[in-house]
Amino acid sequence: MARCHVMETCSLLKDMLAYAPDLAEETKQAYCHEEPGACARYMLLDELGSEYVPANILPGDANRARELILQARQHAAGANSA
Repeated sequence: MARCHVMETCSLLKDMLAYAPDLAEETKQAYCHEEPGACARYMLLDELGSEYVPANILPGDANRARELILQARQHAAGANSA
């Protein structure tokens, strides 16, 4: 079973632990322990780097993460061709 390498420093989990500890534990189990690659925050971090992870994106926002990754790639491709 894969485990998220940024779980201990994830700002979302830290915030969730403060106001919704049960939800934080469910999130850790579903994404951090079982499928980190399905987490939108992890996807962005892995593909683009931590500076591209919006504070308001949730682990289940995979479609939004894919859109942001695509936009960043298109932007980079346009910048490289200029």
